[in-house]
Amino acid sequence: MFKKLVSLTCVFALAFSSLMVSANAASPKAASLNSNDVLSANDFGLKLYNSLYDNNNNVFMSPVSVYLALSMVTNGAAGNTQKQLLSSLKNNSIASLNNFNKSMQSYIVNNRPNTQISIANSIWIRDNFYNSVNNKFLNTNKNYYNSKIAALNFSNKSAVDTINKWVSDNTKGLIPKAIDKQIAQDVMMYLVNTVYFKADWQLQFNKGNTIKSDFTTPKGTVKVDMMNNKKSFNYLENNQLQMISLPYKDGKTSMLVILPKGNLNSIKNSLTAKNINSWIKSMQYEQVQLSLPKVNAQYKTGLKPALESLGIKDMFSLTAANFSNMASKKLYASDAQHSTVLKIDELGTEAAAVTSVEMSLTSMPLNPPKVMNVNKPFFTAIYDNTTGLILFAGSITNPQ
Repeated sequence: MFKKLVSLTCVFALAFSSLMVSANAASPKAASLNSNDVLSANDFGLKLYNSLYDNNNNVFMSPVSVYLALSMVTNGAAGNTQKQLLSSLKNNSIASLNNFNKSMQSYIVNNRPNTQISIANSIWIRDNFYNSVNNKFLNTNKNYYNSKIAALNFSNKSAVDTINKWVSDNTKGLIPKAIDKQIAQDVMMYLVNTVYFKADWQLQFNKGNTIKSDFTTPKGTVKVDMMNNKKSFNYLENNQLQMISLPYKDGKTSMLVILPKGNLNSIKNSLTAKNINSWIKSMQYEQVQLSLPKVNAQYKTGLKPALESLGIKDMFSLTAANFSNMASKKLYASDAQHSTVLKIDELGTEAAAVTSVEMSLTSMPLNPPKVMNVNKPFFTAIYDNTTGLILFAGSITNPQ
């Protein structure tokens, strides 16, 4: 049985040549975030989701995790490589990108009672490559991303164990590892980000109302544990979809569930930052008879094709990559991986995500309740109520 909390963890790891850094998000407190910066971050995340979209399988990722990891990388990039990264991250300069990310990490982590949430960043460097790494690059990542920096002997198997233990510790064991094989000789550095979130539902589901029910997946009908709740929620319905916002106990974070009236393909192109922001503002408090499946899903993917489709191409090129602000020797991103875990039950949600990049050389309404039966693939997102910043997002085609 899952604990009565919501937990999300995201890890993004970038591999270069020689270098190790590790960080825990922190902070001076940020009161709020610039709305244009939030829209840019959400726009990046939803475009990445659309690039990863798979009609037949779960796709669940953390836009914040990938955004932060790529921002760390951007500080080491130069020339066209840096321009492509800044353009895709929707930011005009390194300075404004770093300032936003520092505020964002502080804003996400602080002042959320009854919620466990943490962000951690790390850079892991091959020990005999450490002296080739640019000090300004390391210091910037320390100052703006709270990165803990360390050197490891990548030739020793214990290096993999050390990095994976850091990932496991920072995702509360939900994601046990980011690296599943011995580190190649040409890999000099890993940049890793984790995001972890765990909180109670504000309006919990009664376990006695959970029943076995049909859920239609793209591959056929399966039996799932379907939770049921009849309460008042923020709700929206139009000719395309039904959408509900399920608040967490902290009063500052919620989960969106978007159920298409057709299939997922029918709303895919409508899932933009501007549209979701507009839909959230248009929701009204309604009594809803909600049926929502319990979820236990894991997701892992390589990000290179999706990032290249967003215009981030040079960083993966042996010839075009320019990371002269990262190290004195020529590097390129040889891999970028993202892993997530999502668990939803009657008491709350638990989720985790890991991203890695490898561098190598109210009152009740009188009207009848709305009925929302989530018995087929749906889109979901965990977001900040005040700013609309999306922490996790994706589509669930098979809950279990």
